[in-house]
Amino acid sequence: LPALPETVAPKIQRRIFSRSCCGRPGEPLNKVCLLVSSDLEGFLPYKLIISEDKGFNFTSLSPAPDFLLEPAHLIKVQRITFEAWEGDRSFGLLCRTVEARRDLSVAPDWTIEDRIRPPYIHLVHIVAMDSESKGLPPDLTILVGVQTEALAE
Repeated sequence: LPALPETVAPKIQRRIFSRSCCGRPGEPLNKVCLLVSSDLEGFLPYKLIISEDKGFNFTSLSPAPDFLLEPAHLIKVQRITFEAWEGDRSFGLLCRTVEARRDLSVAPDWTIEDRIRPPYIHLVHIVAMDSESKGLPPDLTILVGVQTEALAE
């Protein structure tokens, strides 16, 4: 039998999904989601700019305040797995707290589910201490969801 022409039986192209990048279409690569220990709103969207002299500049994409985290004030930075985060007791507390808050405005691009489970699978746990850092409490734990493995490293 003759082979079928390409127009009759086109080749099926498989989409390759990489765990190295998990951003949504159209999002800038420096968009991150941030959970700050002093915040009861869950993960919120920010843009992150990193510079050697100024550190980590988080610009809020929600009504939450912007803030700057200087590298000299970092106590601990480590990657954690998404599974480890979901197994942590603070995850359950976050779920109950955020779901109980009726006052949270839900934007079409940042849902209650996004506030509980960040849309990015690469998580970085940061512990920082700084009483003078702009917009931050003196004792701070931050969980950052980032889009790429490279940024998580």
